[in-house]
Amino acid sequence: MTRKHSFAFLILLGILWTAPAWAQEADLVLTKETVPPDRNSMLSGGLISYRVEVTNQGPDAATDVELTDDIIDIFVSMEASEGASCQETPLGIGFGRQVTCTWAGPTGVGETRTLEFTARSFSSTPCNAFLVSDRAQASSATLDPNNGNNRQTGVMGGMVAAIQTENFTQAGWETMVMADSPSVEAGDQLTYTINLANLGPSDAEVTVAHRLPAGWTVDSIDVLGDLFDPGELCTGLGTEVATCTFFTQSPFSTPALPVPDTIEVVANVPPLVIPRDVEAETTIESENCLADMGDTLVRTVTAQLGPFDLHFAQFGGGDGFTSDIVLTNPSSFNSAAGVLRFFGPNGQPLAIEFLDDTDVGPVTSHEFVLPPHGGLRLRSDPDGPFAIGSASLNASAEVGGVIRFRIPNVGIAGVPGSTPIESAIVPVRQQDGVRTGLAIRNLRSDGNSLITLSLRGFDGVEVAGGAGAEALQANARLSLFIDELFPSAELTDFEGVVVLESNAPLAATGLELGDDPGEFTTLPVTPLQILLFEEK
Repeated sequence: MTRKHSFAFLILLGILWTAPAWAQEADLVLTKETVPPDRNSMLSGGLISYRVEVTNQGPDAATDVELTDDIIDIFVSMEASEGASCQETPLGIGFGRQVTCTWAGPTGVGETRTLEFTARSFSSTPCNAFLVSDRAQASSATLDPNNGNNRQTGVMGGMVAAIQTENFTQAGWETMVMADSPSVEAGDQLTYTINLANLGPSDAEVTVAHRLPAGWTVDSIDVLGDLFDPGELCTGLGTEVATCTFFTQSPFSTPALPVPDTIEVVANVPPLVIPRDVEAETTIESENCLADMGDTLVRTVTAQLGPFDLHFAQFGGGDGFTSDIVLTNPSSFNSAAGVLRFFGPNGQPLAIEFLDDTDVGPVTSHEFVLPPHGGLRLRSDPDGPFAIGSASLNASAEVGGVIRFRIPNVGIAGVPGSTPIESAIVPVRQQDGVRTGLAIRNLRSDGNSLITLSLRGFDGVEVAGGAGAEALQANARLSLFIDELFPSAELTDFEGVVVLESNAPLAATGLELGDDPGEFTTLPVTPLQILLFEEK
């Protein structure tokens, strides 16, 4: 070989050595999709999962495949396919993470490496198209002949489509409305406390409207914990509706900020009220782009009670029997408002038929307003079904009250209303065809009462068989003759007294009934005088 031919051979050998025909290539293809793949929307503050995959489409194996993804949401969890070595680093802004995973060694043709992420979107994100992942890229130590299909760098960059999900906002609510007292008197004030919890997932600007009972007015409103002037958030002073608008955070809000979640509304009760159960109504609205979960209409019931009570231990009507309730207002200047309630023997509400100009029957209660020096008469219907029980009156001011009993072929007797007592003495007799009966009502609406009874002669000594006891459930009454109360006592030609004592307030009536017409009268029920003294 000549010197010239030897030199050409060496050049050719150098070319073949520096650019071998057996150089390795691996086309990595990146794909991204939500889990499940057809998910195209999400809620602010909600969770979303998505999958990033890289597949080697050859023609050769790819060595040391690396997959990187930037999570700009709040990172929750990640799973990588087998063999991965992963690390996370903060992105430096917000709460995102950059996740990089490497699969050492070869990844064969057609083999796929996978990352699956779960992230939570920011609860304050408004309704719009929202990019889940901003950047993803795959690479390996092997030459890639087409880099355009193995990276995605934002909405406009790269050849792999970015995952975008339409973002919506929605919040659920837990609301509690409380009053500082179960009852309130005319002319007083009542404070309502509204506790509002945003259950998420989204933050929300919320409007809370608290509607008071008719005739009540808002004295003050305060959003507790708010950093701003409550006057800028709330309106409605002097009206029946307090309205507050403020920002509420989801439990998933990051970072947490001090926000109001409690509203206090002080209400003025008008000076003239009808005692009854009344309702305050709370409604919640927000500007979320989906209907909120659990938007609620919350009601709180407050017993609006007056300071004056009067009770009638015996009341009824029907089957020829009639009761007239007559009420009077002794005030020269002020009206008196109130309510009458009727109870059956076991304390349950009792429906009574009324007639003529009263035009109120059958009812279990009756509201009234008495003008100064005015009055009212309610008459039970003697032709209605027979109903027997008791009645209670609650009023905004003192009123006078009496019941007139009318029994056909017997007579009429009047019984004044009774204020609550716990012990009393009643004259009784059983002689010459005349019997005495007692009607006793437990005035407790929340518990039983135990009543002890003692039958005594006029000498004050308890007679044989003259001890008794009766238990009454809430609002219940008994009506018995003395021979039924004391079945073991000798009551032939008897005159004396019954002493009764109770562990709870009660009302009592004594009635005397004879065999002849006109022998029908009421007997005084006199509270006992309890003297307290010290022994010397």
